[in-house]
Amino acid sequence: MKNLIGKKFLTANKAVRIYKVEIPYASIPSHVTNYSNGEFKLFCTKLLINGCSMKGLLNDYQRISIRMKFPGTSNTISISIEGSGFVNMLASERLASLETSVNTLMKKKEAILTATQGSSNFGQSTSTIPFSETDPDKIIQHFFQQSEQIDTAFYTHYFKGHWIGYMVQALPGADVGEVEKIISNLRSSHSENLWQQFEAEWLFLTNFLFTTECYCTKEMYGQLLLSWSHTDLIESIENSHSEEMVCTSCGKKYHYTPKELSLLLGREV
Repeated sequence: MKNLIGKKFLTANKAVRIYKVEIPYASIPSHVTNYSNGEFKLFCTKLLINGCSMKGLLNDYQRISIRMKFPGTSNTISISIEGSGFVNMLASERLASLETSVNTLMKKKEAILTATQGSSNFGQSTSTIPFSETDPDKIIQHFFQQSEQIDTAFYTHYFKGHWIGYMVQALPGADVGEVEKIISNLRSSHSENLWQQFEAEWLFLTNFLFTTECYCTKEMYGQLLLSWSHTDLIESIENSHSEEMVCTSCGKKYHYTPKELSLLLGREV
């Protein structure tokens, strides 16, 4: 598993902290890049980048889990940010297969965001807020400002084969509008040199590690298959049926042919 590196910064006046992540397109999980609806794929990608930048907030024992419920039946997206570094985004099958856009879904009603955060040492807290935004940057910003009462903003963009995300958050004593000024400067800059100039003015604090790669493997779920009734597996083999296992963390699907099922059971092929 390949860890990616994020950076923590502090503005020169020590009033605003910034978390920056840079993710190669190849590191975006396949279950996201395979979404057929281009607009929905972009929505989920930006949401994943937001989650990666939020990892900078957490220590090893903390966790943030966010669930978005859109209008309609079973139209949900979940994103989890683990203190260990794993960041994952998963959409319900129904929502991922829709041909419509998030904008269309949001025309009739507000959506609901539920966030649970905490740690194994100090318990968890859950907050629920409605939202009507259709840009992930604005949705997560709305959550921090409404539920956490912290002036926070996000900026996500694609540049030279990489997704780059910034999370900008005010500290006590920050001037009103200081966060938005930083976001506006980043958004209006269209060259790598300008972004580097901004970062050169910030105080570098430390790196943080994260990954978008799940821990799951085909072998792992093959062993889970063996916990099923062997009679059912033998029946699948005899009827030339394949079996499928879906990772509950990342949504990746693993297919097992009758030949592979036979090998798992130690039967002659």
